[in-house]
Amino acid sequence: MRMTEREFHGAQLRALRQARGVRMADLQRAVGCHYRHLTQFEYGKRHISIELAHRIARALTNLSGEAVSIADFSTETEEAA
Repeated sequence: MRMTEREFHGAQLRALRQARGVRMADLQRAVGCHYRHLTQFEYGKRHISIELAHRIARALTNLSGEAVSIADFSTETEEAA
């Protein structure tokens, strides 16, 4: 069975979070997003908006001390402002 794009990005996000030793509960608090939503993102059941992807990347950077970019878990790019 082939993985969808959302599932692929969610798996990348989950692997990134786990590799940096960040617990889901800590990420949830830092992002200000419900635990269930983050779980749905990680398992490809819900789309991650650009805004939320940036919040997740900032939270992972702050919690792990290692720079994280949305490019690390998404192929979407934000349009120039």
